[in-house]
Amino acid sequence: MILKCACADDLTFHARSHHTCGSQERASKRGHELDTISFAFLYSAHTFKNILTENIDQEQSPRDGEPDVPAGRLLALDLGQKRVGVAVSDEMQITVRPLAPLRRTNWKQLLRSVADSLASFDARALVIGLPLSLDGSVGDAAAEARRIARNFQLSLSIPVFLQDEKLTSVEALEELRAAGFDHAKRLEMVDSQSAAIILRDFIAGRASVKNGTDSIRRP
Repeated sequence: MILKCACADDLTFHARSHHTCGSQERASKRGHELDTISFAFLYSAHTFKNILTENIDQEQSPRDGEPDVPAGRLLALDLGQKRVGVAVSDEMQITVRPLAPLRRTNWKQLLRSVADSLASFDARALVIGLPLSLDGSVGDAAAEARRIARNFQLSLSIPVFLQDEKLTSVEALEELRAAGFDHAKRLEMVDSQSAAIILRDFIAGRASVKNGTDSIRRP
């Protein structure tokens, strides 16, 4: 926008300099027209900036009516077809560690296993990975994760949150490889390591929410 306004000013200057070769009235009219164009450029730039800033503020501000994340331990899940990765934070929500993955057979068994884990660690909230597409759109996997999150929210007496988990499996494998685990062990641990990354990201996002720079997804 700045470049466009500069161009408009140059054209105005050129038009006003050209009056020596033409009538004063026509040059004055041309200058007025270009001044109007220049003002339009400035107004458009200002309006666009306001709209863009407003949209960013709306996207980054916590939504009204959402409960705060409770103090205490948090449990996170990375939902897979056959296994569910699990991770838990400490009471201060500073450190995160992966747990043994859960076998996934049916909904009742999964609910019972998750409820037992929540009770065992006295976790105060559940965080579920949301596998959005790379462009941020909601595909079949993300829709299924949202459905399961809603079921957990209806079945448990604690809040349930969603956390974007794009590329967490890739990051988890890299972390396990860097830690020296062989291929077989990496495959065994990747689900819960992904859950640990999901929980780390969620806690980091919560810190951003407190500073007013991010938002938390709800089922």
